[in-house]
Amino acid sequence: MSLLHIHIFAASAWVGVLGCETVMELVARDAAARRLVARIHQWIDILFEAPLVVTVLVTGAVLLARTWPPSTLLLVKIGAAMIGILANVVCFRFVQARVKAGSDDAVIAWTRKVALTGYAMPFVLIALGIGLYGA
Repeated sequence: MSLLHIHIFAASAWVGVLGCETVMELVARDAAARRLVARIHQWIDILFEAPLVVTVLVTGAVLLARTWPPSTLLLVKIGAAMIGILANVVCFRFVQARVKAGSDDAVIAWTRKVALTGYAMPFVLIALGIGLYGA
């Protein structure tokens, strides 16, 4: 398996994890479900999402170094991916804070912040699309 294959696998798996987390977040309707989703999301972030994001960053940096200077399309892909990665880092912090929230109102407030980071998802999909089909 080449470094490019590892990069594509990690990026694709990351998008899949984001999709699963999104569905999970949408089904939490009551206080108990919100607490459960908060805890599960925290563990998904720790065990799967963070390692995938690190893998995407490291493999992407090595691949970029190998293809220097980058094309305009590659720079667009990197920019879109970095928006997604930065949103993911922010979301990770929100998820961690939500688990520690003392009341259901605080959990709801943190959940809204988690949901806002989802606006970066189109950028992640643009980067993945360029990676798979454009560059």
